[in-house]
Amino acid sequence: MIKQGKGKRLKGKGLELRILVKRFVFLTFALCLLPFALSYAGDPGTSALDFLKLQVGARQAGMGGGSVALADDINAANSNPAGLSMVNRPEAGFLFSQYLQGISYEHLGFSVPTHRGTFGFQATTLDYGSMDSYDANDNRTGSVSGGDMSLAVSYAREVLPGLSFGGNLHYLREKLDFEAATGESIDLGVMYRPEVTKGILSHLRFGMAVDNLGPKIGFIDEKAPLPMDVSAGVGYDALLEALNLYLEGHKPNDDSAYVNLGGEYWFLGMLALRAGYQSGSDIGPGASIGTGVRFGGLQIDYSWMPYGDLGSTQRIGIVYRFGGAETADLRMKAQQAYQRGRYYEALSYLGQLISDDPHDRSAKVLYPASQEKILLIEAK
Repeated sequence: MIKQGKGKRLKGKGLELRILVKRFVFLTFALCLLPFALSYAGDPGTSALDFLKLQVGARQAGMGGGSVALADDINAANSNPAGLSMVNRPEAGFLFSQYLQGISYEHLGFSVPTHRGTFGFQATTLDYGSMDSYDANDNRTGSVSGGDMSLAVSYAREVLPGLSFGGNLHYLREKLDFEAATGESIDLGVMYRPEVTKGILSHLRFGMAVDNLGPKIGFIDEKAPLPMDVSAGVGYDALLEALNLYLEGHKPNDDSAYVNLGGEYWFLGMLALRAGYQSGSDIGPGASIGTGVRFGGLQIDYSWMPYGDLGSTQRIGIVYRFGGAETADLRMKAQQAYQRGRYYEALSYLGQLISDDPHDRSAKVLYPASQEKILLIEAK
C-alpha cells in the first residue's frame, strides 16, 4: 500500500510537470505575438544610438538578422543574453563589418561558463569616419569625426532544466567632434528548451528579449530615447541539429513591428549555408545570405546583405571555443557515423563526448537515437 501510494504521488508529479511545460509553451507562443499586439509606432529615426540595433554576429546576420531563440554562442549576448547559458566552454568572438557609406563596425566579446552561470564581456564600436562641417551660412569650415561605443558585462544561468535567464549591463558613449554623451542601459532575456528527447518539443526552443532599456541620452539639452526593442520567437532544429530554422517578431519603440525568419544547414558539421529575410525594410529587399566554416574550435562566418542604391554590407566574424577542438571533432565523427548507419561507432564517440562534456546538447539527442536504431536492427 505504501509503495502504491508513492507511485501515485510520482505519477501526480509527472502530470504536474507535463501541465507546467504545456503552460510554458502556450505562454511562449503568446509572447511571440506580443510585438504585434503593440499597435502603436513611433517615428523612424527618433531614437539615439541607432548602432545598438545592428546585429553583431555574422552567422546571425546571414540568417536574416535574428536569433532570439537560436542564440547559443558568444554572440548570444547581442540578441538574447539568456543564450549564453548554452556556452559550455570559454569562447571569444570578433566581428568586422564594412557598413554603408564607409562606416566601420567592430565587436569583440568573451564569455566564461562557471558552475554559478556564464559571465561575459563585450565591446562594440561604430566609426563614422570624417564628415564635412558647415557654419550657419552653409560655408564649409572643415571636417568632424564621430562614433559610438558600448561596453557591456553579461550574465546568464539555467535556473531550471531547459529554462535560462540572462542580462547585459551597458556603458554607452556617443561622440561628435569634441562633444560626447554617455549613458547606461540593460538587456534582459529568457530562453526555454524542453528537456525531452522525443516528439516535436525535442526540436523546439523559445526565446524572448527586451533590449536597450535605459534613460534618454544626447548632447546638452537635446536628448532622445534609446532604441528599445521587444522580441520573441521560436527556433526549430532537425537532422541532428544540422538544420536550424527560426521565426521571430520585433517591436521597436521608434518604428513598426517587423518579422525576421531564416535558417542554416551544416554539411557534416564543417560547412554552413545560410539565408534569411527581414520584413519592413525601407532600403533594399531585406534579404541576406551567409556561410560559415568550422575547424575544430574555430568557426569563421561571413554574411552579405544588399541595400539597393546605397550598396551592401558585409560582415566577417570569428568565434573560437577554447579547448573545444577535441569536443567538436568527437561531435562531428558521431554525427557522420550516425548518418552512415554505423550506430555502434556513433555510440562510442558519443560516450567519449558525454564524458568530456555531460551537457552537450547534440549528445543528449543523438545517444538515445543511436540506441533506438540498434534495438530496431537487433529486433529484426
